[in-house]
Amino acid sequence: ALTRPPEGPPAPPGGARHTAAGRDRAPSGTSAPGADPAPGRSELVRLTWAQPEDLVGHELRQAAEDGRDAGPLLRAWLA
Repeated sequence: ALTRPPEGPPAPPGGARHTAAGRDRAPSGTSAPGADPAPGRSELVRLTWAQPEDLVGHELRQAAEDGRDAGPLLRAWLA
């Protein structure tokens, strides 16, 4: 499902948004591998912008892992 971009000024190049609250938070993924996240924290990553060329490689790999024929996708991408 598509979602609307967040309200407010556009993000600076690279997609970084700096807010007072954001500066006070620990960066995501700073816990030791396998450790439980701190209470209330999520280890999810928020994707704010993606170009089709950023995703086609992932889709081709996933199609191969799922046993789907990636030929039509590859032909459409190369057309």
